[in-house]
Amino acid sequence: MTFESFVGPSLRDAQGHLVNTTTALKNIRYLILYFGAGWHPTCRGFTPRLAGWREMLQENDREAEIVYISLDHDKAGFDSAVSTMPWLSVPYSSDHSSQASVVGRLCNLFHVRDFPVVVVVEDTGRTITTNGYGSFLRDPELLQFPWG
Repeated sequence: MTFESFVGPSLRDAQGHLVNTTTALKNIRYLILYFGAGWHPTCRGFTPRLAGWREMLQENDREAEIVYISLDHDKAGFDSAVSTMPWLSVPYSSDHSSQASVVGRLCNLFHVRDFPVVVVVEDTGRTITTNGYGSFLRDPELLQFPWG
């Protein structure tokens, strides 16, 4: 199983460009799926903390990357949210055809009903945790990452 099967063939990078998922996640062992919305107060507080944890993971060569799964209501909300994020995201689509299939499928797969939700998936396709949000908060030094 590839990460592409989770998030689709293309991702949006931090500069707003579409990139090939397989290429972007080539050396990644752990995919961190961050379900959130820029308008949501808890997400607005969590996103900067997650950025710090991402730095820690990269500094320690933990082979992990974050992909934002937007639950924003419109493209303006999506654009505002991703402007603060240094990681990849599932692209926003004005017709919601490709986004709805990826986002809807992932929300159903991981039973996302509220947010923020953080899911950690291994490169084998195995879900390590669907409570990454709580794990980040309980283990801020990431000593137990990936919390499996």
